[in-house]
Amino acid sequence: MDILGNNLAFLSGYQPELGYKFTHFSPARIKISDRKKNDLMIEGLPFYGEDGTTACYKQVQHFLSQPTHFSLKYLSEPDNNSVHQTAINKINGKVRQLDYRENAKPYLSNLIILGSGLGFYLDLLMQDMAYANIILVEPDDEMLFHFLNHVNLEEINQNCIKNGGRFCIIQPFDSRSFSSMVRNVADEVGYGIFSEITLYRHYETPLFDNIIKHFKEIRGEWLSAWGFFDDEIAGIKHSFLNTDRHPVFISKRKDKEDNIKQLPAIIIGNGPSLDDNIDIIKKRQNDFIIISCGTALASLIKAGISPDFHAEMERCDITPKVQKKWYEHQLCRNTILLSLNTVPPDITTSFSTGILFTKANDIGAYLLEKGNKSALTPLYFCNPTVTNFAASAAIAIGLESIILIGCDYGFRHHDCHHSKDSDYYNPNSILSRFHHDSEFSVPDNNGKSIFTNRILNQSRKTMEKLIQRNSNVRVINCSDGAFIEGSEALELAQINTPATSKSSTLNRTTENNLTTIESKDICSALTFYSKSISELKALISRHQNCLQLNILFEKIMSWFKQKNRKDHIDIILSGTINYLSVCTAGHLARIPPQQRKEYIDFTISVMDEMFERMLSELNEIAKGSDK
Repeated sequence: MDILGNNLAFLSGYQPELGYKFTHFSPARIKISDRKKNDLMIEGLPFYGEDGTTACYKQVQHFLSQPTHFSLKYLSEPDNNSVHQTAINKINGKVRQLDYRENAKPYLSNLIILGSGLGFYLDLLMQDMAYANIILVEPDDEMLFHFLNHVNLEEINQNCIKNGGRFCIIQPFDSRSFSSMVRNVADEVGYGIFSEITLYRHYETPLFDNIIKHFKEIRGEWLSAWGFFDDEIAGIKHSFLNTDRHPVFISKRKDKEDNIKQLPAIIIGNGPSLDDNIDIIKKRQNDFIIISCGTALASLIKAGISPDFHAEMERCDITPKVQKKWYEHQLCRNTILLSLNTVPPDITTSFSTGILFTKANDIGAYLLEKGNKSALTPLYFCNPTVTNFAASAAIAIGLESIILIGCDYGFRHHDCHHSKDSDYYNPNSILSRFHHDSEFSVPDNNGKSIFTNRILNQSRKTMEKLIQRNSNVRVINCSDGAFIEGSEALELAQINTPATSKSSTLNRTTENNLTTIESKDICSALTFYSKSISELKALISRHQNCLQLNILFEKIMSWFKQKNRKDHIDIILSGTINYLSVCTAGHLARIPPQQRKEYIDFTISVMDEMFERMLSELNEIAKGSDK
């Protein structure tokens, strides 16, 4: 069988859709050159311009002098007692006892290749570095066809398997589909693939240029929004306590009648542009439904503005410590709290009236739904910042015209990343310790650049998805920040409001059916989680002598997929597993091969301790809820 035949046989087992595509494929635009050795002709023009092997050798040598390589490591945090960080602290301590090459060239990496060509570069790259996972990115079918005629995929894959990974091909059509496809690969092989990863571009095309330009941002998206065990446990505890204070949102509202006029709602974030609009907001308080978001509350109260709603979604205890004095201010006396079910109870007890919202794919929400014995109405696109939650909640309660103020999702000056009146600039506030560092730039409403970072940019993208999903809602961006696709850019002074009372709009938004929940009937679900963790412990025990830790993590990811997803066991555990996967993959890439067994044995023992702690904490919650 020829090379193509062998490769099609290989693909039929690993990526059958590609095997099928190229079984009877015939290129029309790209041909093998009959004038130059090892070259292609693309619409009459040579691809390499010289012998392909020589061109690839030159390219690889140039690349190796300045490789595009990304590393990630998790630092020890002695004061952080979370389950995953405690494990990372112990593992970091162990790796320091070994010949760990922290700042030197790793022994092992992963490789993303942008563009197939004829593949002559592969042997050269693999001679320089051992690669576990290799992802070939080639959107052009004709180019990929010629690659399949020149490279033995089975040999490459066997080399990857030897190093604990695999070879695969993806065909994205833009940077978004690229990100999605690579994330799918990570779901299969483990997110440790991103701890050490090399990016090699074989030829230039706008898609590859865009991927290179935004790779740091894209990689940040792959490594974010995981959650972790302690966070989910806190959410469970908070959910049960909060339902004793406020009802839970369960929408049964009818569509708005045409003759019912509503005031628009202002979602007020704490970005720098709030300062430019706060006087107008104060002057026109009765023209809008005012929804303050998180720490923006301080700025509003200082300006004498009374919010109609106040939104909170963080489950950490720092929020009520910072905000309590503002919650108790007389201007918040009639303010209605909008919060996720997971916020600390010190928040919900500070408001006489409130609505709890459940978040999609949340453990606490699942347990409340189980306790309610009927479906709730979960919110989507409500992370990572409180403005995302506020906008999602506003749409859920029926507000159909939304104005964004202080939702900048970036900053123009590094020393001005929030409203000047916020607690971030109060030296006596805990918030003064926090600072937003810029990581890259994005366009603003006028096409100019504005600084941002991974979290703020993800918040912007989430807002865009919310807008796209709710095309019936008008969203006006009055913030002087990042461009938000799908929104209208206007000045607040330009917006006219209908002749209607604020009370009529507020009454309509609170007409949604709410439900009270008895959260006693949850022990069976918690028991399920305990049984699942015990299963994981047993799985790890069966692989006690595993020589490749990433294979163990791959088996764990496969185990998640085999479980009954309706109980959301992956949500409570997968984030913690991902953190360990990335941490250990980074270590193993920089430990001499002869010391890996000692490291793996130690890591598996730490993971066993970690699961024992998880079981103990779940059992404690079950005991408390049973009372």
